[in-house]
Amino acid sequence: MGTKIQEYLASFDLSRAFRQFHMANKAFNKDNIDSTAKHLERGLHLVVKALGHIEKAVDDQLAIAAGKFEKANEELQKSIDAFADGKDESAERHFDKAMDLYDEALDLVD
Repeated sequence: MGTKIQEYLASFDLSRAFRQFHMANKAFNKDNIDSTAKHLERGLHLVVKALGHIEKAVDDQLAIAAGKFEKANEELQKSIDAFADGKDESAERHFDKAMDLYDEALDLVD
């Protein structure tokens, strides 16, 4: 679904959870135990839902990083092949591209 959407959904669910916790606190202050428990359960459910969105965002981010590592490996192999064929300029271009892709992938997993 995409990391930004998952992050947004996690944020939205967490804000709804905090609202439920606030309502639980109000109910508790009024000695309404049933309402307190109901709001705490709803809030907990929303926190769990938010964590699921965060997990999906991390998975999406790692999948993107894996793709970049794979492309970087391909570019590095092209660089090695070009260098072996005596094509120094081509080898350098492929090497630079590989390093850029490795950097992008590492930025995603930091």
